[in-house]
Amino acid sequence: SAAAATDGQESGEKSTYMDLIVGLRSLLGVDNANEGDEKKVLESGDDTKRKEVLSKAHESLTALFVTEIEKQIGMDRYKTAEKVPVPVSSDDLAKCTTTITGEGEDYLLPPTERKDYAPTQIWSPSDCIQELASCFLDVATSTNQPLPEFDKDDDMAMRFVTAASNLRSYVFQIDPIQSLYSAKGIAGNIIPAIATTNAIVAGLQVLQCFHILKAQLSASSKSDGNGDGAVDDTTNLKKTCR
Repeated sequence: SAAAATDGQESGEKSTYMDLIVGLRSLLGVDNANEGDEKKVLESGDDTKRKEVLSKAHESLTALFVTEIEKQIGMDRYKTAEKVPVPVSSDDLAKCTTTITGEGEDYLLPPTERKDYAPTQIWSPSDCIQELASCFLDVATSTNQPLPEFDKDDDMAMRFVTAASNLRSYVFQIDPIQSLYSAKGIAGNIIPAIATTNAIVAGLQVLQCFHILKAQLSASSKSDGNGDGAVDDTTNLKKTCR
């Protein structure tokens, strides 16, 4: 986040959402939390703080999924795209400030807390907004300590990733929209795939290094006593690295 903000400043182009995201993280206490800290940002029954968290979340999501998209469209960033992105509607975004957790009417609850919830359900844009709001509230009401690294078995992490990625899919009209169940399966396959790919690429790089070293040794032995050794060495290396 800090790097992105710095890049924006260096390019002279102010981010439409970075300051709000940083402000939301600060409000949730995830940047200055310490391991073992038992303090909570949002205590049970503190409706004022709850509204503040949801209001800041609403501002951040609006900047990310509306203001930034409209800005990019205005700059003709997508003039050659097959599908032009569509910002999230204000009606859907308004669901953020009315979301509740625990008990209540189904239309106020995030999809994972509704009576008819199933992991294979496909969330609408408003469902995604409510689920994101629920995740922010969960962070605020949990023990104030650094958030754990992403884990596909972490319920809140998967809810957040599913909701955020689906919202982006709706904006950029990317099919198919994933259910929480499907998203968890995809996330479970990503890390093994990356690990395998990295291992293969690293192995090929090492083999290439061996080829280069072998070419250098061969060129050095052949050029002993030969004034054109440096030229031969360069030629052999070029051939080996092709």
